[in-house]
Amino acid sequence: MTVWTIQWAAHAIGLWMGDTLRQENLSQGEAHVMAYLTLTGGCAMNDLHRHFGHRRSTLTNLVDRLEARALLTRKPHPQSRRSVMVEPTATGRQSGEIILARLREVDAWVREATAPEDRSGFRRVTESIWGLVHER
Repeated sequence: MTVWTIQWAAHAIGLWMGDTLRQENLSQGEAHVMAYLTLTGGCAMNDLHRHFGHRRSTLTNLVDRLEARALLTRKPHPQSRRSVMVEPTATGRQSGEIILARLREVDAWVREATAPEDRSGFRRVTESIWGLVHER
């Protein structure tokens, strides 16, 4: 069954990331946000909401926790008074880079161990599931 395979893969990645998450004192959700902010250099809260699909209250609580630990900052959006920008601090970027390095290790291993058509098929399946998340 496809869903169990994806659940198994998600669990395996969680186990792979476990020591790093504990070392960085991040939950899985916090780690994903810090990695994304490190890649993008920062974005609007609305962009985080669209990218991750969290309920707004959940995302706000997550960002509150990261801000309290000085891993990111919030500031007014330069083009919209109604929007808020979220940017990693220097410490947050360091943490995000550590998370990204671990994720890149998994990516490199998967690329080495699988054929391109396998990865394409897996991507189509995960995109299908992501579509389900965004329909709710």
